[in-house]
Amino acid sequence: MQPEKTTAAPAPTSGAEPAFLASLMEGIEPVSVKDLPQFLQALLPLLAALEAGDWMAAIAEQADNVIAVVAVGAKVDRDWLDAQNYGALIALGARVLEVNGDFFVHQVLPMVEQASTRLVEALETAAASSATSPSSTTGLSGLLRRGLAPHG
Repeated sequence: MQPEKTTAAPAPTSGAEPAFLASLMEGIEPVSVKDLPQFLQALLPLLAALEAGDWMAAIAEQADNVIAVVAVGAKVDRDWLDAQNYGALIALGARVLEVNGDFFVHQVLPMVEQASTRLVEALETAAASSATSPSSTTGLSGLLRRGLAPHG
């Protein structure tokens, strides 16, 4: 049985005690559907900043989002995390990235790729059917005929 996660941590000035931090890290799981909106709200601006290529500047500019991503991902109270030293933030953050990176790469990304493939196939089918019935100007086939069809 997993230890109950709590925000009642040892003295904030010294950071979380190693055993407490280790138990938190052990219990980190992929972000739940319930927490996904809050997680993504903090993660997306950070990822956008990282695209510029200067990861140190991105982390500095998005420090609040970094802390939010770690708090949501580790399922710890933000106020508790704010009171910890940077070592706890780094340790928890690395574990959140490890657990969720694997989850997104191996589970979410393939599902998104499959869904996009089905969408492309549906659009191609709709485009082909619109070519055989040129009288329709509404709905998906009408949109496709007006120039939104995939060009190939």
